[in-house]
Amino acid sequence: MPTRPVSQVVSRRSFLKAPGTTTAAEAARLMREHHKSTVTIVNAAGCVEGICSERDLVQKVTGVSVRETVP
Repeated sequence: MPTRPVSQVVSRRSFLKAPGTTTAAEAARLMREHHKSTVTIVNAAGCVEGICSERDLVQKVTGVSVRETVP
């Protein structure tokens, strides 16, 4: 198992960011356009407030948890 700190691993990656006012449809469009599976939600100061994932969107739109559909 790798022993590098998480900060070293994620510092090399680019993250898709959006403000908390972003709609679910806008988040889905951003993910599709940028080939990402998550959007980091940031406030006006650029601080992370949360993460929106493809799974989050599927569950909100369908009202069904992915866990509920797996036998």
